[in-house]
Formats: sequence, C-alpha cells, structure tokens
Amino acid sequence: MRVILNGDDFGWSADTVEATIELLERGVLSSATIMPRMPSTGAAIEFARRTPKCSFGVHLTFGGNGPERPLKALDRLSTL
Repeated sequence: MRVILNGDDFGWSADTVEATIELLERGVLSSATIMPRMPSTGAAIEFARRTPKCSFGVHLTFGGNGPERPLKALDRLSTL
C-alpha cells in the first residue's frame, strides 16, 4: 500500500510555504496543493516550478470567511 501525505494550503502564508517546503524536501510530504490568490502563492509556484520531483495540485477556493479570496463571488457560482 502506498500512503500519500499532502500538504494543503501551500501559498496561504510565508510560514506555510516555508514549512511545506521543508517537509517536501525531507520526504515527509508526498505532495502539496497550491492555493491560488493567497499572499504567498507566488513563492509556492516558484518552488513547484523548480522541483519537478514533487507532485502539486490546486486547492480551489469557492468561499471563505477569512483571508481566502475565492475565484468567483459565491452568488455568481453555479451549483456544483
């Protein structure tokens, strides 16, 4: 059996990016999901581009009650 440990919210903050990178480099995490439109998304993307040995996905944000910036306003989303 293969267990995949994913680091979520990659890009949320500088601290989150730093910790996720450390865990990816140490082999603790198998992958990470990049969170668009967050304060440190650029740093997360930069790391992902130069680290092809790791797997990356996207953490889509459809709503939020904090610093999340959804891709579209909730009242403009179709039903899922």
